Amino acid sequence: MKRLCFPIFSGLWRATTLILGVGILGFAPPARAKSPLEIARGKQLFERQWTSQNPILGQDGLGPMFNANACSTCHHQGGLGGGGDTRFNAKSIGIESIHVDGFGSRLDLAGLVRTLHPGLASPDGNVLSSVAVPHFGGAVGTENLRAFLRSNVPVRHVSEGGVATSSDVRQLDSHRFEWTAERQNLKIKLELRLFARNTTPLFGLGLIDRIPADAIIANAKRQLADRDVSGRLAVNPQGEVARFGWRANRVQLIGFVGQACAAEMGLQTARFDQPGDPNVRDYRNPGKDISESDVQAMTAFIAALPRPVQALGSHDPAVLAHGRQVFASIGCASCHTPDLGGVEDLFSDLLLHDMGPHLYDYDNPYPKVKKSRIEARYQVVSQRVMSSGYYGQPTTIRTGSQPSTARVRFRNRKIVTPRSSPDSQVVVLGQPERLIVNSQGQTRHAAETMEVGDRTLQQQHVLKRTIEPTAVAQEWRTPPLWGVADSAPYMHDGRAETLLEAIAMHAGEGQASRRRFLQSSTTDRQALLAFLESLRAPR
Repeated sequence: MKRLCFPIFSGLWRATTLILGVGILGFAPPARAKSPLEIARGKQLFERQWTSQNPILGQDGLGPMFNANACSTCHHQGGLGGGGDTRFNAKSIGIESIHVDGFGSRLDLAGLVRTLHPGLASPDGNVLSSVAVPHFGGAVGTENLRAFLRSNVPVRHVSEGGVATSSDVRQLDSHRFEWTAERQNLKIKLELRLFARNTTPLFGLGLIDRIPADAIIANAKRQLADRDVSGRLAVNPQGEVARFGWRANRVQLIGFVGQACAAEMGLQTARFDQPGDPNVRDYRNPGKDISESDVQAMTAFIAALPRPVQALGSHDPAVLAHGRQVFASIGCASCHTPDLGGVEDLFSDLLLHDMGPHLYDYDNPYPKVKKSRIEARYQVVSQRVMSSGYYGQPTTIRTGSQPSTARVRFRNRKIVTPRSSPDSQVVVLGQPERLIVNSQGQTRHAAETMEVGDRTLQQQHVLKRTIEPTAVAQEWRTPPLWGVADSAPYMHDGRAETLLEAIAMHAGEGQASRRRFLQSSTTDRQALLAFLESLRAPR
């Protein structure tokens, strides 16, 4: 069994001086040094309280779907740019299983699922495993869904949009609830679960942004010889090694910042669309809510945030040194790699690890691609699919290969959401070629687009990727442990209130290290916890 370990370290903390806007000791300066004025402007944007604006002015401002009205609202623990507690957890609703009874087509099934949330099914009839549920905004249907969740999930919901404590998060993990709908001869029952994502601290991200991809790749190769762990590279469809976020879905810091602007606050950027309200499908933002230069300034501010430090406090240095040795000896350093790519005391390999069947979320990281090929084909492509506003790759629940016009009999059929990746995925490459279709169904090339309802007929050049079946829903990027003492709660959803609880909750590739920790002497365990408690946010 593979091992995944919790933050624990080796050696005394080595201080590295941050020079704002210039670089870090031991690193070459960035290609373009950020001026103090740009960093200051980024800080103002980070703290700005965004508001909704009149679309006549060229943008709609905050929302229409959002989790907070300022970056600093969620990123506050240990100082500006830190993590957030469970009150600010992002949420999504996931389908655990679908029970179907009666007659209907795949489109009929998808139509019933959409009555719970329009974003849970695509226009072609595929049911999606999960969809984001923003804390605020949206039309009446979106607020009705939030009210339904508050009534059916027995936890303490708070005005900030999340839940009260780690205990409530653990209740989310164990609670399943049902939703039923029927139309004519078709009846469905969905088994649902509410998922949460905790706010991550931003300290030291400028250093992580500069770690060479080769260093991450080399560390992944080294782990192939480890008997307990085997971290997987998060590689996007363009073949780039990603590193930011709980699922390592972003390659560069600027992409991570831009996506957060869009997903968390509904700020349309040049790179990312704001989440649309699926209950108002025809609405489009008339412009950009935040300029590319503003995103760059905010990125400069976050990149300039100093790295966490070690604070001895009342701890005996000898005890901390011993705790760091225990960290290495029980195997925690296999995943929480102390040094990576020239960054000292990071305590992360930035790789994905399977954390076991109880730590899953249907918004997956990038799957592992076994082979790819390019094809050209004709296909109907919907122009009305909106961004879900979440960070992962929702899994498609396969409901059969029958044509959408076929009448299919379902009798007590159960469709279970797959926790591993599908067998293949198709990714559109470049701009498709437009086609005109006449009444006989014949096609010809044309510069214009023919739309029928929500559909546009196009020729696509696509990349078909064969996916290696791995338990992607259970994979998480190893979180850096620097500053861990000021970033409670722990784990991806904040289910652990203390460091001890977080260690005890490690499973999958982390269970071997957890077992060694629990079997260690009281002195060793206390030294290890003392070491973790000395890793503080920068002052």
